[in-house]
Amino acid sequence: MKLYLVTKTLSVRQTRRQSSCFYLGIGRLLFKGDRPLLHTTWVALLAIILLASCNRSAEHGFHSSEEAFDAYADFLQTVKNTENITTGRLVELARKWYALDDSVASCIIRDSMKAHAPARQEIIHDSLRFYMGRLIDKRQWAFTDYLTIIESLNRVEVDTFSLPLVASAHRFYAGLDSVPTYGTNAEQTVALYQKMLERTLKDGFRSKADIITFLQEEDMAFRSFLKYLPVYGDIPLGDITVQTGKVIRHITDLSMKEQPLFHKEELVILLTVRNNRRLLQNALVCLDEIWRDRYIADSNRSTAYLWMLVQPWISFDELSYTLLSERQTDALHRLAKETSKATRKLKHSGFPLEVDELPALLIKAYITNIN
Repeated sequence: MKLYLVTKTLSVRQTRRQSSCFYLGIGRLLFKGDRPLLHTTWVALLAIILLASCNRSAEHGFHSSEEAFDAYADFLQTVKNTENITTGRLVELARKWYALDDSVASCIIRDSMKAHAPARQEIIHDSLRFYMGRLIDKRQWAFTDYLTIIESLNRVEVDTFSLPLVASAHRFYAGLDSVPTYGTNAEQTVALYQKMLERTLKDGFRSKADIITFLQEEDMAFRSFLKYLPVYGDIPLGDITVQTGKVIRHITDLSMKEQPLFHKEELVILLTVRNNRRLLQNALVCLDEIWRDRYIADSNRSTAYLWMLVQPWISFDELSYTLLSERQTDALHRLAKETSKATRKLKHSGFPLEVDELPALLIKAYITNIN
């Protein structure tokens, strides 16, 4: 059965821009070496699957380009003159910006005589990016603010055909919660995890059932791994990371064959649900261990815990947020409330910036790059 795709609503101007699920400025700041596997996989699939459908209509109904530019310039002045900003007010301004920008773009398309109109729009648009960013810099933001903004402005919607697929993916993973973990110690768990990955790479995938079996085995291995998270500072884990990347890339490559085991649309949703689950499970275990003060006194482990705590915020894109289950959404709200407080207990970490500064960076990247 073919699984239908999630519909992403984009503006007129956004269909001309390259899709991205990762904020590049933050990525360059935070990540060393290879980018997260989710980003690599997602971009590879998005390069083929067009998730664009222009469902956002122009709201203002301008009669001429001059009228549109006058309104756009007036809005720019409003943003310039705004001094105090709340989360709700920022959401309101962003919505007005996106709707107005769409309307201006639609008006330009109709007014074919205005050869220089797109350049004028770009100038105002870039000015708005600057002044919206400056407005965001005027106050301290929290992860709860960022989550509110994402939930308010997220433009990804699940179409009616994809809803059963999303529900099925969540049922699949929810059913794995009751599957017992290895029941071994930390060293044995890592060894079993590696053997499972090695066997998978050796055998490959001949059917959809083989991929499903791997996802089941991987989930068991990952949950077994998380049970001993505090002690892994002394156990090398590089092989697991590398081998997991190879397996997921192999699955992705198979979706691009002439007769794929999974259609690309299916795989986007399935891998997104998988990554949502893993990143949240990892972050929540870190959070619990921090509150218990377990094995995190040294700098290296503190840094590792901090990275794992912020991974959901850095890695999740709009589709990731849309495909969260209700239970995962509740978990993310808990993470938003507790992340900053928990990271203050992680002393002497090698994180490249203050965690309390991260929400502002995320908000600015999301607001100013969304359009």
